[in-house]
Amino acid sequence: MLIASKWVILITIVMLSLVLTSLIIGVGWSVTHHIHDLPFGPAWSGEVLVDFIKLYAQTMLIGLFSLMILGGFAALSAMVTRSILGGLLLGFFFSVIDAMSLGALLFFRNLLQVPELINLYQYTPTYNMDNLRHWFIHGSANTIVAPGFTAEPSVG
Repeated sequence: MLIASKWVILITIVMLSLVLTSLIIGVGWSVTHHIHDLPFGPAWSGEVLVDFIKLYAQTMLIGLFSLMILGGFAALSAMVTRSILGGLLLGFFFSVIDAMSLGALLFFRNLLQVPELINLYQYTPTYNMDNLRHWFIHGSANTIVAPGFTAEPSVG
């Protein structure tokens, strides 16, 4: 129960900070456009507002999933190392490795001359979150990542 409450608090704090950051950026851009007498985005209508809320909710959901994956890396690392600091460092390490995985796979594909190596990218959290975003926005899987990438849509 303690772990679940920590997850809820972490998710609440991060989602609240995302919303507040979005509001600050939105107000800042609005003020900047108003000062320079520039138009700011489309005119407000019910359709624009519904589209904005839908896209914003999808973005927050993807952010939540990413946070849960990274939190899982950190929690697993903390259990393995039996150290909070070790868990944080390994969680950070795994998140950096995940973010760099496409570049690393492209580098090793070219270095080792193994074209199929790039297909390992489909098993990374970064690809799966991007694929989820692609499904939300375009209604299809993201299969065009890099030359030679041959992941096929597994849903639909």
